[in-house]
Amino acid sequence: MIINTYTYYFIYKVVNLINKKCYVGFHATNNEYDDYFGSGKLICKAIKKYGIQNFIKGVIEYVSIQEWREKEKYWIKEMKTHVSEGGYNLTYGGNGTLGYKDSEKTKKQKSKSLSGENNGMYGKSLYNLWVEKYEQKLADEKVLDLSIKRKQIPIWNKNKKCKQLSGQNNGNFNGYWHGINPAINQKGKTLEEIYGGEKAEIIKKKRKLSRSKKIICPFCSKSIETPNYKRWHGENCKSKILNLYGNL
Repeated sequence: MIINTYTYYFIYKVVNLINKKCYVGFHATNNEYDDYFGSGKLICKAIKKYGIQNFIKGVIEYVSIQEWREKEKYWIKEMKTHVSEGGYNLTYGGNGTLGYKDSEKTKKQKSKSLSGENNGMYGKSLYNLWVEKYEQKLADEKVLDLSIKRKQIPIWNKNKKCKQLSGQNNGNFNGYWHGINPAINQKGKTLEEIYGGEKAEIIKKKRKLSRSKKIICPFCSKSIETPNYKRWHGENCKSKILNLYGNL
């Protein structure tokens, strides 16, 4: 395991200005005045409910790496912030990870343990999980709602042009691309005429290898390559759901 080093280590207290409930935690950071208020489930729910503006945070004590666990336990008990005493702390402290990060070896091991059939979503789709959890009607409504929300997201580059790469600023302006005539001059020509026999054969082989069998989806009528068909089309096709409600 790799330990991150920080500038500040301290025990802090968060107070809800509305109901006066408190939370005590430990924080390691390079910015003493950051907006971290804790990762506990209860404190996060409270902030979401009441709004961050109704909470204040203050440092109780600066500590060292060696003593922070005992200090956190002490102040949770001293301030009576455990949930059993009306606070937001679900534990009595001392169980944080202090910014530990996995080594590259550990990351590879975790990745391998969650790949392929070991992954909980292997061979599944989100829509099928919703059907199992919420039943067909509600799952269809959730898909429809998600589709509407996605369409409302603005496209950042719509109707915009990159001035730095347009017109004469473009390296291919009125010229050639990698020494080959522009596409308009290649129309009707064979690969051999454009690249020469040897390179044309290489390109043909690559194209042949990259091609896979395509299937036409009965719901959206798109021609889809086999690897993507099962996951995104057929019974899992969005059009199958959206057609129930008409075109959006």
